[in-house]
Amino acid sequence: MRRSATLGSILAVAFVAAACSRVPSPGSVSDATPLDARLSDGSVADSTVSDGPVLELADAALSDLAPTVLPLGPDAVVSISEPGALDIYGTAFLTNDAVTVVYERFDEPFTLGRLHTSTSTDGSTFAPPRALEGLGSHALRGGPSSVANALYFIEADSTGGPAFVSRALGLAAAQLLPAISGVDSILSWPRFLGLAGGRSAVVFRDGRGRGHVGFSDDGLTFDDFTTPEVGPLAQAELGQHPDGSFVFTFQTPVGNEPMISFVRLSADAVQWDTAFRLSTASSNVHDARVFRRSDGGLDIYYIYPLGLPGFSIFRRSISVGGELGPEEQVTTSELGDATKPAPQRLSDGRILLLYAEITRRAPQGYPSEQILRALWIRGDAP
Repeated sequence: MRRSATLGSILAVAFVAAACSRVPSPGSVSDATPLDARLSDGSVADSTVSDGPVLELADAALSDLAPTVLPLGPDAVVSISEPGALDIYGTAFLTNDAVTVVYERFDEPFTLGRLHTSTSTDGSTFAPPRALEGLGSHALRGGPSSVANALYFIEADSTGGPAFVSRALGLAAAQLLPAISGVDSILSWPRFLGLAGGRSAVVFRDGRGRGHVGFSDDGLTFDDFTTPEVGPLAQAELGQHPDGSFVFTFQTPVGNEPMISFVRLSADAVQWDTAFRLSTASSNVHDARVFRRSDGGLDIYYIYPLGLPGFSIFRRSISVGGELGPEEQVTTSELGDATKPAPQRLSDGRILLLYAEITRRAPQGYPSEQILRALWIRGDAP
């Protein structure tokens, strides 16, 4: 397949001007939830995960209880990956003495992709990344998402070929999941999350661009599928409020507006309310990701351009009734072209915000190089 057919379609449907799609995190977090179970993307972990000591990645500034003053600039950036490829989304695991990040890394033609990992023991630097060659066997491997100590990912031999979803426990040998109805290719980008009551969910887009949500009691077999949005859409995401209700986000062009991120609400994940805009501050809003607040509510992280050199990250809270809190700018324009925000909650309450900085674009405007970076944040959106 030619690059124009591959990257062009990916950019229009999955990358979306910087994009590739993956998904958010619901789950009820309480003080009884094991600390190690709270990392990943804010979802609730399996109760079988044993408690470990609270991870201390402390210097005086990071362990300060005061909320981080936002927006953050270049001085706050911690680099994880290296130049030379398209690094997109990452997820993270908390172990007894380190944070381990797993992320996807593709070549520009999108013909080769591998999962990579890097570890930090102090929070200020990450070890040189390495490829996880033992996970998967197909040419394209990506879509990492984590629930407790389980890593989910998707792989395929091409962007248009059949895709296979697997789960690996502790980054060990992967187990192939039963086929998930509607996951038609790697461009479905399924994302997995933990829910209240020990259940799991998956959210994705099918080959026709429709957004779907499915549920599982064992984290392996997913069914009870619903379709919050018929699309065509990209960047399907999901979150769950403490009362059990759901937030579904997605993005799609509207008329002459390049990209708009929308929100739908549901009490039962079956009947969904009318979609409304996540932000009216821009006509180019991308990459929404739902994230659990420390008080149990939900925030949504997203991007839009403030000026050169490109996108900046923003966040705001969303209530059970759909009321949006004030928009808070997370990164300055000087920080770089920041996309794909993926917040991770550490056991001490801090947020490890992973994101992909676009460091080079092709003449047509789409990203040709992205580097995975991180920011440390204390406190949730106002």
